Amino acid sequence: MRFHLYVDRETSEASERSHHVDSLIKFAISPNVEKLSLVLNAYYVFPDFFFSNSSLKQLILDSWNYIRPKCTVSWTSLQNLSLRNSSLDESFTKVLSGSPMLESLTLQSCSLSCLDLSESPRLRRLDLEFFNSSPRKCHIVAPHISYLRMIDSTQKYSLVDVSSLIEANIDTIYFLPRFWCTQDDPSKDPSKEDYQVMMQTMLENLQNVEKLTVVLSFLQMLSVAEFHGVPFPTLKVKTLTLKTTILQSAVPGIAKLLQNSPELTNIILRNPLKRNKKIT
Repeated sequence: MRFHLYVDRETSEASERSHHVDSLIKFAISPNVEKLSLVLNAYYVFPDFFFSNSSLKQLILDSWNYIRPKCTVSWTSLQNLSLRNSSLDESFTKVLSGSPMLESLTLQSCSLSCLDLSESPRLRRLDLEFFNSSPRKCHIVAPHISYLRMIDSTQKYSLVDVSSLIEANIDTIYFLPRFWCTQDDPSKDPSKEDYQVMMQTMLENLQNVEKLTVVLSFLQMLSVAEFHGVPFPTLKVKTLTLKTTILQSAVPGIAKLLQNSPELTNIILRNPLKRNKKIT
């Protein structure tokens, strides 16, 4: 029912290694495995038979290799797909179109320029972590998802359509000027124009979210946007989780969130040094 394979760089020569990996994957899928986990820290080209499986429900793939299926993808039962350290291109659309039952997608440190999930109507959960230094900006089109978790340290994402979003966990780990974390007025940074545009777009995409979780850097950016008159839409947030210490540089952002959330009923404060506090 489950099969996990770890391949190290020093396992064997490339040709011999590929042969062994092919054999092991065949062994895994022959008895109709449902959960398959592959960690491939070595060069490997995925064979065509890998992309055709009617029993696979969960696939976790950690690989530095390109995922470029040349054949038609047929993962007719796949519900959960998790990719890590993978290089994706336009051929990733084959994976999406060949996975009609996909409900959850996780991408961690994957290189891609566009993620179009408009043809995946069953997809409800999207988990993204951007830690790579790719110069390309990733445009995200996900009109059907109801849950979004996004960790980003590159400022390379662009939310184009997340119109069905109900719950969002936004963890923006931006490389902000260090003094923003301590000073009273976070608006003195002269290079903030891009941040303002980004924050306005982000807020517009979060208008219909009912459960929202944000971190310190996000709140600091809200403070800067508030100082410079960036328009804040009215939010439908009912439960707001703040994963932060209460610094002066974040207070204006917190205040603006509260002012523009008339339906808010619960506030959860998550301080890493103290127990969580819930305010109703």
